Amino acid sequence: MGLYFYDSGDFGKAVTYLEKSLRRNTNPAEIAEAKFKLAISYQNLNNEKSALNLFNELKTSDNQEYSVPSSYYAATIEFKNADYENAVADFKRIENVGTYRGEVPSWISFALYKQGKFDEMLKYTSKILSEPQNGRKLDEIALLTAEVYFQRSNYVAAAKYYTMFN
Repeated sequence: MGLYFYDSGDFGKAVTYLEKSLRRNTNPAEIAEAKFKLAISYQNLNNEKSALNLFNELKTSDNQEYSVPSSYYAATIEFKNADYENAVADFKRIENVGTYRGEVPSWISFALYKQGKFDEMLKYTSKILSEPQNGRKLDEIALLTAEVYFQRSNYVAAAKYYTMFN
């Protein structure tokens, strides 16, 4: 029943039935699916604390079907809550996974920037910007990198990265 309500977008009822199914289910694959969909349901109901607890549990599991997206969702919640240290750790866990490869470097760059870790950010962004694009969204990373160099009065480096920004 919980999966039915989840699939139909009735997240309130999905939570009720998915919680019940977790209390009596013993199949590891079904438990992982129920926990993931319960976490998504919580997130859709703006209960990010409960969602984050489940995503944190799932992100380290061996079940990549749910561990990879759980790392992503946990990281976005952590970023939103200004828990940048954990957000970076979770994003780094999945930064080379195809589905997330395009956007994760931006999240990492901004999280490092928001922490004031400018040297670490510049090292990271310089590496990303020197690699082939491979579907990555680099404009924002180039602009952020240029801004940090500009703030440091390194105008030559800033100009280089400003020209990368389209």
